[in-house]
Amino acid sequence: MKKKLLNILCFFCLIFAVNSVIASGDVAYIYKSKVDYNIINYFNDINLKTDLIKENNVPNDLSSYKLVYVGDENILKDINIEKYPSVITNYYIGRRIGLTDDDGISLLGSLKPLKVKVNNKEILVYTAVKDKRGYVLPYYFLDDSNKAKVLKKYAGTLSTSSGYDFGDVISYGKEGDVLDNGRALEQPLCFFGIVKSDYWTDDAKKLFGECVKYVYDYSVPINDTNESICKINSDCGESKIIGNSVCINNSVYKNILSYNCNNPNTLSSFCTNKTKLQLSEECSDYCENGYCNYFECEKIDDCNDNNPNTEDTCINPSTKQSSCSFISISCFDSSLCNDNNPNTEDTCISPGTGDSECKHEIIKCLNDLACNDNNPNTEDTCITPGTSLSTCTHTTLLITIACYNNSGCNDNNPNTEDKCISPGTGDSECKHETIIDYNLSLINVVHISASATTNSVTLSFSTEPDNSSLIKNFEVSKGNVFWDVLGPNISSYTYSELTPSTDYIFFARVVDINDVYSDAFNLSARTLDLAVNPPSGGSGGGGGAGGIGGSVCTTKWACGEWGECINGKQTRNCSYPINFCEPIGDKPKNIQECIPKVTIVSDTASYDAAYNISDKKTNEYEFTDSQEPNLNEDKKNTFPITGAAILDATLKYPWIGLIILAIIAGIYLYYKNKGKPRIKKHR
Repeated sequence: MKKKLLNILCFFCLIFAVNSVIASGDVAYIYKSKVDYNIINYFNDINLKTDLIKENNVPNDLSSYKLVYVGDENILKDINIEKYPSVITNYYIGRRIGLTDDDGISLLGSLKPLKVKVNNKEILVYTAVKDKRGYVLPYYFLDDSNKAKVLKKYAGTLSTSSGYDFGDVISYGKEGDVLDNGRALEQPLCFFGIVKSDYWTDDAKKLFGECVKYVYDYSVPINDTNESICKINSDCGESKIIGNSVCINNSVYKNILSYNCNNPNTLSSFCTNKTKLQLSEECSDYCENGYCNYFECEKIDDCNDNNPNTEDTCINPSTKQSSCSFISISCFDSSLCNDNNPNTEDTCISPGTGDSECKHEIIKCLNDLACNDNNPNTEDTCITPGTSLSTCTHTTLLITIACYNNSGCNDNNPNTEDKCISPGTGDSECKHETIIDYNLSLINVVHISASATTNSVTLSFSTEPDNSSLIKNFEVSKGNVFWDVLGPNISSYTYSELTPSTDYIFFARVVDINDVYSDAFNLSARTLDLAVNPPSGGSGGGGGAGGIGGSVCTTKWACGEWGECINGKQTRNCSYPINFCEPIGDKPKNIQECIPKVTIVSDTASYDAAYNISDKKTNEYEFTDSQEPNLNEDKKNTFPITGAAILDATLKYPWIGLIILAIIAGIYLYYKNKGKPRIKKHR
């Protein structure tokens, strides 16, 4: 019994093996999970039957097929392509089967429908630029720098403006060509890179037919004659699909009408047919209405539209309801939200996503000034200035504000200008600046006198104001270089450590409370010799001369230069300043006879001669006594108000005239006897 069952099993296995050989097609279509039915339909159109062979079921020997077709999937199994007539429409296996070096097959896309170049003619191969998902339609090519050099270009890539193309979109290899993997072709091979068959133009279909025809010439019919009804099943008719495809367990099945030659090649042969469901395609995603359909997206990357300004999202991934969403991105960062309004803070919410949006929030303050509440008793501050979080605070000041404006500083004094410094702040203060009227009469120094010792000179001075001006300071100077500032109540000042027998010029001036200076008055004085110690000093004023005497009116006569000597006489004008006290003593004469200059010798006791004669334009007197000061130097008064005491020595001291006459007589006798020879007496 067991033996009988074994024989029956062996019989059915034999029948299955025979049927497998008989059912072998013309094309071995090797696939992994997806099948391009446009390719299968094309093979059907040229009467080539296709066997779909999954990668894992590829037999070791494919020589029973007229050609082998490898679709665009990453086939991992090593197929000896070089042994069979082959058409390769695949991006992944180029390096392994020796079509290219390690850089592999290349890809090219364009924003215009792609073309190839055949015999210098451009041929459009796609009817669109993008597929239904929005992806640009590419084709594959063997880059000139990467492909096996033995392959011959049939169609090149789209040319550049210079006419250069990048490589082979369709490339042929003939028997005997050694590929880059070291294997030699035993059968012809065609690489066909126009992979998106759903968008083929008619020209693209023709190019595919030429590729197929290169590896297998399907146009040559098989010459087979037989008198019997049928020798093989195909003599009874070609199997064909009838009716609509159906989906079973996520696969597509078709109703196949097949014919069978019974008692083949005999006179009793006859034909039969039957219909059965045959697996047509296993769907990688899902089967619906007799067709394999693809999920629109399984992950976000499937929805990439290559537009950086959209957020690409896969909704309901890996389901029939899956769809791609392309939401415009409003902003990527806050700088793109700038509304050019300085009073708003511009912010990008959820940047770089489809939920992104620009917000423009009002800025309450940019700085402290924007928070001014016009209340001088508060300190106004802007917190977090320049942002939407900005806010104003008003803190009550605990300081005393002296003034808010100039009127708050009025001291009711018409002679001051009242100002408010830093008004309305804790640093505020009032200033009262004296208004100076430079038309006011100045305080005049009306008396200045000096008394000298061997090493010091003491100056005494007094004033006589012409109005209500008050003295601020007296100032004195030796030589008009450095000024010593004295108080308003000082009436004398002593210069000590002076050199004996030396002439000095001293100056005095007054400053009133308006800081207006009087003219400077000068006085010349000479320190005494070590052997001389007179009891009193000189006096002067208004730049005039000083001398020994009491502290009385010291205004001096000021006389102009003597005029030209006419008829033995000269004239001049003598006067004293207006509003000054009248000089003591007689007015100097203003007319004299023309006489030569003389030298006056005076003893020390007669020191009441004025000894501050500083203007050479007045009468010149020379003192030759060693104890008397030599005042014949040029001591011009450089100040606008002067008073000079011109003493007429001849009128005041008559005995001086006698001395002058005696001197003249002596000079006369000297010159008279000078020319006479002297008589030498001999003893």
